[in-house]
Amino acid sequence: MAEIDPLQFVKRLKKLYTSWKESDADLWENVDGIAVIYGKDEVMYSKSTTLQLWLFGYELTDTLCVFCEEEFHIVTSKKKIEFLQPALPVAEEEKGLPSISVHVRSKEDKDAANFQNVSKALKDSGNGKKVGVFSKDTFTGEFVDSWNTVVKDFEVVDVSSAFAFASAVKEEGEVDSLKKACQLTCQVFGKYVKKEIVTIVDDDKTVKHSKFAEGIEQSVSHNPKLLPPGVDVDSIEVCYDPIIQSGGKYQLKFSTVSNDDKLHFGTIICAFGFRYKSYCSNIVRTLFVEPSQEIKDNY
Repeated sequence: MAEIDPLQFVKRLKKLYTSWKESDADLWENVDGIAVIYGKDEVMYSKSTTLQLWLFGYELTDTLCVFCEEEFHIVTSKKKIEFLQPALPVAEEEKGLPSISVHVRSKEDKDAANFQNVSKALKDSGNGKKVGVFSKDTFTGEFVDSWNTVVKDFEVVDVSSAFAFASAVKEEGEVDSLKKACQLTCQVFGKYVKKEIVTIVDDDKTVKHSKFAEGIEQSVSHNPKLLPPGVDVDSIEVCYDPIIQSGGKYQLKFSTVSNDDKLHFGTIICAFGFRYKSYCSNIVRTLFVEPSQEIKDNY
């Protein structure tokens, strides 16, 4: 497991609370508290995931974060509390932050006591009626289902846009990660994808879309020369499975899966992107092989 950055945690927790307390009340829907639960690791992109990565620098599955006016509660496993531990004393010394309470998950009562404690904290926060959540996040599991029965006691409103606003301005380290993600994606396109397509066409090779997409995904690990300076290969992931389409069959969606059709030497659309330290980049390019004048004019 990675290590939490205590100073970053404190800085961003303060930024979140400052936005909540000092921004236009309508932005945060006048909520009395905020509850963010992250269930099983089955959703690649979600606001809950983003908040955890932004705040903790790591994804903590089966974890509940409850932000109250004067308290911040975290319900998670003992091992994950150990991960959070280095940041807790630093946060306690920082002025302007709420007190932080961590609750070890309990199998004996299926977290009934933990949920009762954080529910009481929400009722004691502000007017104790309105709770902000990320309504589009749909995690599953017993932990999530149990919490959902508890949060029904409150008026629930979506605060996804408010959190996006609070975290929108990127810090220097975030900008650096974004730059490196973009540099990596451009390197792979220029030094791998285009060269591969030229080789496939010149040598009249037969290559499946799915096989070519797989090569893009593996290109970084197979060829360290594609890495920009200062990039840690262990911090690289694909944003989504690379998409290769040709032969007149095109679906311009990022959920599209590269099929097993052979690469057609006509109009080729490729879409892919790498993320570095959880910061994403993306590129979509259309490549023509000996296009007609009509295709050129239409393009």
